[in-house]
Amino acid sequence: MKWVTREKAKVDRIACPWLITKFVDPKAEFLFVPREKVLDVAKERGAIPYDSPGAELFHYKQDGDERCSFDAIIKKYKLTDPALLDMAEIVRAADAAPRNPRPGQGQVGACDSMSLRLLGHIELPAHVKEGGFDHAAVHHESSRLYVAHTSNDDVDVIDSASDRFLRSIHGLKGAAGVLVSDERNLLFTANRGENTISILSAGREQEMLRLFSGIRPNGLAFDPSRGLLLVANVGDPEIGNSSTASMIDVDRKMVIGSVVLPGRPRWAVYDERTTAFYLNIADPPLIAEIDPKTPSKMLERYKMPAKGPHGLDLDPRGRYLFCACDGAKLVAVHLDSGEIQLVGELSGPPDVVFFNPNLGHVYVAVGTPGVIDVFDARRKKLLETVPTEKGAHTLAVDQRENKVYAFLPATHRAATYRDE
Repeated sequence: MKWVTREKAKVDRIACPWLITKFVDPKAEFLFVPREKVLDVAKERGAIPYDSPGAELFHYKQDGDERCSFDAIIKKYKLTDPALLDMAEIVRAADAAPRNPRPGQGQVGACDSMSLRLLGHIELPAHVKEGGFDHAAVHHESSRLYVAHTSNDDVDVIDSASDRFLRSIHGLKGAAGVLVSDERNLLFTANRGENTISILSAGREQEMLRLFSGIRPNGLAFDPSRGLLLVANVGDPEIGNSSTASMIDVDRKMVIGSVVLPGRPRWAVYDERTTAFYLNIADPPLIAEIDPKTPSKMLERYKMPAKGPHGLDLDPRGRYLFCACDGAKLVAVHLDSGEIQLVGELSGPPDVVFFNPNLGHVYVAVGTPGVIDVFDARRKKLLETVPTEKGAHTLAVDQRENKVYAFLPATHRAATYRDE
């Protein structure tokens, strides 16, 4: 039988092949590949994945204590030799031993090596007005990274292959929300300063449509199969019932429904399996659910155990929503079971959250003090905290290259990291 795991073996990954060969599969053949390719290679080669995010044979918790992949194999194959159980304790202790971070890297040790390595900085246009950057997204086919430069009424365009600034898309007043559909090659912007959304061709940046969406649009989510765009309109405190969610049919170029929300909306996501949109509400603190079939209705789906739900992203395979709350908490919601659990404390009030399915990592941008908190999505554990710059509350992820971009308003730059 073939077994596949990550290359660059450490304690757990060195011990596991011995355990497998000795007690599980005497004729085992082992494959060592880059971390992001483990699950794909397992599927292609009919191999059993282990000691890699997303694999069944990986770290887990038992009675609140951390267990490593060596433990997972013992549990899976019901190995009961007392000497083997003693050895598991040794492997577990050695694998979990804290490692010293490299200069300028993360501040917190974990069972895995440190995650984000700084590659460099990208100079972006200076701010024309007070303010900075907001949402950002990557179009993978064209290697284009788009970031809302709110203070300039622009969206800045970066070549994510060479990590250099290319140009700015002008005339997007108060640009705040940015979203890309790789499936449809579309770029969406929420123009908060003029209460509109724009739809452009991703890669070429040709504007195809500009449409009134509601008062102060911000968060965006898209269902590519039906061409439906959800727009979270923050609203105006002076105007009653102005915090709304609008549903736009992109093909028909029209708003097909709108619902008044119980509070100010923040980020939103779409889940293909439930065919529903999920939307953070700051106060009362909850995640609302909107069914595209009834866009003028909403369900107060999940009540959050922390104040101010803000950033939101989805792990579609693991079935978790990750919600970063202003109360400095990262909360996970399991969409199938409805279970709500606290993942961990954040370094401060957060903004943007992104999930990287290749590595099973969750990145949370915290503007004050100016860091990225990196979590292991499977183990629900903080891996490291990486300093960025005070005020850097937004980031983007290039999933194909495992690169993370943090946008630095004080120096109008983007810091580029590779997740390793």
